[in-house]
Amino acid sequence: DFLTYTNATLDHLDQSTLVGTASYCDHHITRVYVDTAHQGRGYGTFLMNCLEQKIACNYDTAILDASLP
Repeated sequence: DFLTYTNATLDHLDQSTLVGTASYCDHHITRVYVDTAHQGRGYGTFLMNCLEQKIACNYDTAILDASLP
């Protein structure tokens, strides 16, 4: 079986600083990370919305496993 694996990165708009990243495989959200210096500004929400929209094109549900560092 071929698995679709996609990564998305989010660059800060006025700087070339990577502030977050997210990835999914099929309908499983495998990773969402926002740098601590940029948390609380909606970047994580934006990344999750992007992943959910992409997954919804082919699946009715998404799976998310959560863990804290």
